[in-house]
Amino acid sequence: MSVTSLTLSQENTKLGIDLLSVHNPLSFIVDAVWTGTAPVECKCNIYDNENALLGTFFCIPYKDVLNTRQFIFIADGIFKAYMDSFDDITSPEKVVHDIPQMTKFFKLVFETEGVQTETSFVGAHAVQQFGQTPQMENVYNNAPMRFIGCQDKPIYIYFYNTIDGAGVSVNDPFAEKFAADDDLRLFIDEDNTLFLIE
Repeated sequence: MSVTSLTLSQENTKLGIDLLSVHNPLSFIVDAVWTGTAPVECKCNIYDNENALLGTFFCIPYKDVLNTRQFIFIADGIFKAYMDSFDDITSPEKVVHDIPQMTKFFKLVFETEGVQTETSFVGAHAVQQFGQTPQMENVYNNAPMRFIGCQDKPIYIYFYNTIDGAGVSVNDPFAEKFAADDDLRLFIDEDNTLFLIE
């Protein structure tokens, strides 16, 4: 008797959004359905975008529910180690830089007793706020976001594109703007004129 099926009950992605921040807690749970005797181990093989094996790790037996043994793969520290390193760069004013080291593709193949299941995702050098999941839905969808920075200081603005080699264009974000409160009411200067952001 052996494992009859292997499925992921927690893979951290949903609705086709596979961009995950690796600087958050990141765990995968795989369910092994068995007959006769429960499996004692489950391993995870990690591959890169060229299908080269990066490493093999053993999952932790997590929970037994009837004839299903769950294994958990606590993976954030492992993926952080496989991410490419990069340094901050100084760029000229009004220039957008592509930093390919910010993301890396990973494929995970879970296996026990000859039965396999797999998933894949794109890891990002990023962190979600406390209470959020590691899935970076807003960045993946390039949802409108407000960025606040200091004068003459750099600011990071994330843009994500699922098409390799696609470019990024900026539609004059540096044009003069009037300052507004968070309820979008415009500020008025002491001489009763609109407060201009230069």
